[in-house]
Parts: sequence; C-alpha cells; structure tokens
Amino acid sequence: PYMQKEDAKPQTIAYEYITKIEQLDKTQFSEKEQFHIDVFLFSFYAGGMAPIDVCYLTWSSISISDNIIDYERIKFPKSGVTPFNDGVKEIIEKHRNKCYSNFVLPILSHKHKTEVQQRGRIKRFQYELNKTLKRVAKLIDCNKDFTWYAARGTFITKMLDEDFHPIAVAKFAGNSPN
Repeated sequence: PYMQKEDAKPQTIAYEYITKIEQLDKTQFSEKEQFHIDVFLFSFYAGGMAPIDVCYLTWSSISISDNIIDYERIKFPKSGVTPFNDGVKEIIEKHRNKCYSNFVLPILSHKHKTEVQQRGRIKRFQYELNKTLKRVAKLIDCNKDFTWYAARGTFITKMLDEDFHPIAVAKFAGNSPN
C-alpha cells in the first residue's frame, strides 16, 4: 500500500475562465508564455486531451478528410477520438513551422532522442506551463491556481453539463465512462 500511487483528483475550473483565457490580451506575455497558453487551450479544444498525449501527438493521428483526431493514449490502453475543430486547427497552424519530425506541436525537438530525454523535456515543459497558468489565474481573477490538467477536467465537466452522454464524452477524452 505504501508503493501505490494515489488516484489523481480531477481538476477543473469554471468554463467562464476558459472564455476569459481565450479573450486575454496575450501581448502582455512572452512568446514562450503565449505558446504555453495555446497548448493549454489546445488540450481543452482537443476533447480534454491529457498533457502527455498532447506532447506525443503526431500527424498520423489526424484525419483532415474525416475531420477527427484519433490517438492512442500514452498512460492507458484507450483511444481518444475528438473533432478536429477550428480551435485546434488555429493553434496547429500558428505553430506548424516550428515542429520537429511528425509532431503536431513544437514541444519535443531533435535534442530529445531517448525516452528519458523526452520525459525530462515534458516534465520541464509542464512545470513552465503551470507557472504561466499561475500568472494567467491572477489576470483572469480565478481564485484558485490550476494546472495544465485542468483543461481535461474542465472539458469533461463542460460536456457532461451540456448533457452529452457519458459514453460520448469518454470517447472524446479517451476515458472510461466511470
């Protein structure tokens, strides 16, 4: 029991804060911080895609003709299938020319050849992104700090609040209905 990992607690913010983040004047942020905000919103727009899945997302997971993203989850043996919507398209196009190899977003580069290097990069990237989100929380008058993972929880909560069937939401997020 001492070795078992604790269950992750779902993290959400009110949908109104997503709207405030979308409307935020991003010129007050550095280029790197603006990218952090884009990646957070990408996670939300892409069906609540988990941070690790965003980092490893490749073009082979995107079917432009079918207008979907169909990807295999990294942490769990499940697939996520979500619409390739305008929010996702806009962020991808904004950063497309900076990407390495077949990756959809420029998070990993040619320097991250091994799994250890990739995981280290993702851990550092996540830390920096969460630091940016602390600043964002203050600017949008959100009374609690939130992390990148809140994009996932907020998407799932928003869909359920809008009476989408739990099985459909689970399919988007690559989750089980539970």
